Amino acid sequence: MTTIATLAFTSLIAASALTFHANAQAQGRNAQDRMVNPLFDTPLRQQTLFIPANTQEHSAGALICFYYPHLMLKEASYDDHKGAGLLSTTYFLKEADAPVCQFDRSNNEREVNNWGGFFLGVKGPYIVFEGDDGDGNGMPFSVYTTQGARILTDSGVLHSVDLSAPVRDPDLRPWYENPLVLRYRRSYLAPCSLREDATSCWNTIARVTGLTQAAPPDCQATYTDEDKIAPSYIDYDVEATLDERGIIHLAPLGPVENCYPAP
Repeated sequence: MTTIATLAFTSLIAASALTFHANAQAQGRNAQDRMVNPLFDTPLRQQTLFIPANTQEHSAGALICFYYPHLMLKEASYDDHKGAGLLSTTYFLKEADAPVCQFDRSNNEREVNNWGGFFLGVKGPYIVFEGDDGDGNGMPFSVYTTQGARILTDSGVLHSVDLSAPVRDPDLRPWYENPLVLRYRRSYLAPCSLREDATSCWNTIARVTGLTQAAPPDCQATYTDEDKIAPSYIDYDVEATLDERGIIHLAPLGPVENCYPAP
């Protein structure tokens, strides 16, 4: 016989499964996901500490520390905060000098300012952070060096993150001599509406993005008469390459795949 208690337990399990599935959809929001994300280097280890609620500042949360050779990433998140409440990086020379995972600031710790999302992964001398909410069909992301310099910010769905040359010691050579290649489905928000004036808007988009298809994408199906003046999002595949001078080159890999109005 199925009892009320059994039904309640089953509902709880189902709800927990849905919550886990929803969390897994965001790139790297779950600590375990980030330990095994195939796009990035595998951390040596990670440690999670419970943060009790502070009624004057924040709710309960968690502090997660990810350890890599010569680098620790720290992320604090709270139940009442949309994005991470703290993101920081700490560079160290020897494993013996690896900082302790704690909320107090460590020596050489650098807080990542002006980014409201989460830590996503590390690739060689680069650190990638994601946003706290979607942008079009993509997710905002930003690429930093381990020394704290931001070199690229965009929005999309990452397909691959690679180094085009063997990793070199960042203490001996500039970070940009470890070339980076990103491939992703980019979500670009145009400054105009392809539904309202397809020809003029497409000329603007093509000039900014380097897209070479002759005809503008057909956006009729995704627009209504009420939102025809709304700026257009377009999705297309791109390759972002960091050259030996530290300059990012963004090249389309194909035509526009989707076109839709901004909300």
